[in-house]
Amino acid sequence: MTTLNNQGEGQELKGPVGKEEKEGDSGPCSFETSPPEERYQLCRNDLLVFITTYLPHFAPGGHFNEFHRFFAEKTLTIARPSKKKRGLRLAIAAPRGAGKSSLLKALVLKAIVYEAKRFIVLISDSVEQAVDILESVKQELEENDWIQADFESATGVGAPWKVGHVITRGGIKLKAYGQGKRIRGISHGVYRPDLIILDDLENDELVRNPAQRNKLEAWVWKSVLPLGPPDQSHDVLMVGTLLHYDSVLARLLKHPAFDSQKFKALRTWPKRLDLWESFEAIYWRRGEAQALEFFKANQQLMEDGAELLWPEMQNLLDLMLSWTENRAAFTSEQQNEPIDESERVFRHFHYYEELPNDLVCYGAIDPSMGKSGKAGDPSALIILGKSIEGRFYVIEAVIKKLAPDDAIEQVIEMQKKYRCQAWAVETVQFQEFFKDELVRRSAISGIPVPAKAVKPHRDKGLRIESIQPHIHNGLIQFNAAQGQLIEQLAYFPKADHDDGPDALQMAFALASGSAQTQMKSQPRPSDFSGRALERY
Repeated sequence: MTTLNNQGEGQELKGPVGKEEKEGDSGPCSFETSPPEERYQLCRNDLLVFITTYLPHFAPGGHFNEFHRFFAEKTLTIARPSKKKRGLRLAIAAPRGAGKSSLLKALVLKAIVYEAKRFIVLISDSVEQAVDILESVKQELEENDWIQADFESATGVGAPWKVGHVITRGGIKLKAYGQGKRIRGISHGVYRPDLIILDDLENDELVRNPAQRNKLEAWVWKSVLPLGPPDQSHDVLMVGTLLHYDSVLARLLKHPAFDSQKFKALRTWPKRLDLWESFEAIYWRRGEAQALEFFKANQQLMEDGAELLWPEMQNLLDLMLSWTENRAAFTSEQQNEPIDESERVFRHFHYYEELPNDLVCYGAIDPSMGKSGKAGDPSALIILGKSIEGRFYVIEAVIKKLAPDDAIEQVIEMQKKYRCQAWAVETVQFQEFFKDELVRRSAISGIPVPAKAVKPHRDKGLRIESIQPHIHNGLIQFNAAQGQLIEQLAYFPKADHDDGPDALQMAFALASGSAQTQMKSQPRPSDFSGRALERY
């Protein structure tokens, strides 16, 4: 029989799934060894056990993630009697490829075979998408031998048995709709819809238009939510991916009427983001093959600290490749964190391909006083070059967690390479000691660092915003591989960290307020690309 895997792709299974294909199941219920009564009760009380018992092709290996477990727990009452009078209202944002559709299909099948619902409505962005879900459910009812063995009266072909509209042998109606359609007053005999599923209700084009977002939200509240019986006992589930910071799903996630949760494909970022930034630089300069070689040589360090939502089905390298290729798409599709355009301060970036030879260099460091690898802000080091024409070029942007000793060594190495006219060092609280130690140790090394203490008197946010016109107008230009700095600017003020922008502002203030002194030219890389502009 033909079934669907968790990505929705067809795969051929010849007859019922055999024992060898169920070895990876993690559920406590085995179809071959457990008695029907035990299977019936265990699967009724746990959607994931239902999947591993009857639908193992929906979850290869029986691997489930935090999103699946949350969904299963919240929807438990749908196939089990509950004293709650008001039905469930659930809104979930899950990453692409997280198995959303498979969970929804399994839930619908479970509601059918346990006769928990009488009228199930499936709604997607297009009616074709909703029909796809319904057709998959029909296929399991027709061809899944295991479900038929335990739920004979609920399975098989019902009447009618049309595309997008069926009534099962147990008398349960299922109907597929596209978003925005006329659905007021629909019924199945005396029954109003008692389970309404909204799956990927929005599309990329719709979410860009505020009027369309408002129209769709009004349709959800005025047409969809009141579809059920007057006692509001019907269940409404909305599952999708956040395509816009103000999408309908984003609004429902914040609404107190909905039980809601948001999941990220990359739950915890790798500790060594500096290595991933080097990976990114190689990717844009020399291509994917060379970047992959760099990853292989540094894999253990680059994977350290990363935590994935579904490690059995996804891997860090694929996710970080998506991050490298297009930041905006990754943060929306995988992290459910779309950029709020109305709040972005930095929207336009200018990239250089070659550095002028007449640059005078200035440095800035915003040191973190925490231990390397521990939670907290990273250190940020910026090398800014000023040309004789008065333009500024970000030559290096190092943003990573560094112990104070390591940060001092990094500054000394950069001073040796770039011979900066001056270094701005933020000296707030214990950072004053850092500046003094930097001066002392650099003098001992024979590479004295001309450090200038910077004690901010203005709000950090206002200081960072002050360089926005210069970045927008191209007075300050970037290397396309400086993804971490550009990302912190692009997401400011909502980024997780703003150390890079803070250090850049200090470097710019230092360079723009200092007399320019000619320096000997340094070898400059000439193969930078401006393609990073496409990522925002």
